Amino acid sequence: MSKRPAYARIHPRLWRLAEMIKVVSIGGDAVSLALYLRSNQLINMIGVYYLPTKKIQRELSFLTEDEILELLQVLTNVGYCKYNFEEEYVWVIDMAEHQVEQNPSQNQKKGVQNIVDRLREDEAPFINDFIEKYGDSFSVSKEKPTDKDLVAMWKKDTLNTI
Repeated sequence: MSKRPAYARIHPRLWRLAEMIKVVSIGGDAVSLALYLRSNQLINMIGVYYLPTKKIQRELSFLTEDEILELLQVLTNVGYCKYNFEEEYVWVIDMAEHQVEQNPSQNQKKGVQNIVDRLREDEAPFINDFIEKYGDSFSVSKEKPTDKDLVAMWKKDTLNTI
């Protein structure tokens, strides 16, 4: 079982990003959803994760499901994120830049690699896009993990939860 983040960074420079400036110009509901995508309980440090719209609606109850779907499309159109409506995965495109140090430690690189390996195993949408954009920055292996690697990850997770 993977650990949930204790906190998420909302970096002050977020407000100067071109995509966030566009989000702010759209209005308060778009800003609320954009910040939610960076800070909900399902996030990970690379910003690629499963997020059903029903969960968003439960937690942002002032938005209807139709408004959420529309806003996800708008956030996608301005380049803030990508959302797979069929599989309900999101990629907050620049989240890794804000959650992981600019000069990541070996532990951070290993953490990124572990998340990437799990998402590859699940055949998650956007993982190849993430690797293409950030693979070199975080020293992400371009190869899928072997069965032996997956067993080792499983054992480590199992031992950490005992």
